[in-house]
Amino acid sequence: MKLRFVKANPCGNTTIFILDPVPRARRSAVAAAVMAHGSVTAEQVGFIFPDPAGGYRMEMAGGEFCGNASRSFAAWLQLCPGGGEPRDFTPAQADRVIRVSGAEEPLTAHVRSLGRDNACYVSVAMPLPERILTGEDGWFGNYSLVIFPGISHLVLWSREHREEDVERAKEFLARFGPVPEAFGLMYYDEADRFLRPLVYVEEPRTLVWENSCGSGSSALAAAIAHRQGGSVEGLAIRQPGGELTVSVDWQEGIRELVLGGEIALSVFGTLYI
Repeated sequence: MKLRFVKANPCGNTTIFILDPVPRARRSAVAAAVMAHGSVTAEQVGFIFPDPAGGYRMEMAGGEFCGNASRSFAAWLQLCPGGGEPRDFTPAQADRVIRVSGAEEPLTAHVRSLGRDNACYVSVAMPLPERILTGEDGWFGNYSLVIFPGISHLVLWSREHREEDVERAKEFLARFGPVPEAFGLMYYDEADRFLRPLVYVEEPRTLVWENSCGSGSSALAAAIAHRQGGSVEGLAIRQPGGELTVSVDWQEGIRELVLGGEIALSVFGTLYI
């Protein structure tokens, strides 16, 4: 199989977009092959294809929602009009409506030029959490469970990782309904304000320590807003790959959740599977 691709780097959360049609039934296998050593390698894989509603649509290999991939998709749309070569754009900023997996409605991304052909700053109004649950668990300690459409994140406050955490998380999440196909464990050191994101996706079965996590960062900011009962403005969340910025507008609940950061399109080419 010969496939065109582009590799995006949103704060270290490297994402491969496949630009040629791949049947849905084969996407998991293709994603696993692409992520493997000996191929292009990345933390995650998405598929871009023409949308029946017009323009393009992006879907992750597991059908989950991904904030960084959504922002990267908006960057590709803006920097590579019509799927062509990357180039800087005028005017210096624009809004893009994007359709992505795990989000029931189209999202609006704001794209700002950085004066480079292959990079721009992208912020996106994220889907709002369906529920935020807080409490104390015998295994996980103090937690905030943030449930988004398409993915759930368990924010763990100043707790170190343990080997059994993923399996324990499956049991924990089952208390609140069917275990989601994709979930994250967000280990947040409150003293250092540092986030270590671990993300599990059932199909393809992947478990990745991500360099950054967009939806996980959004979950953390939402959990902080929920804890303090107020808005969070421009929260810079440090992660292994750098910083993402999240703002939460709180008015008796979360009214808006905006994730932002730089996106670089680093590699364009053809891969063989």
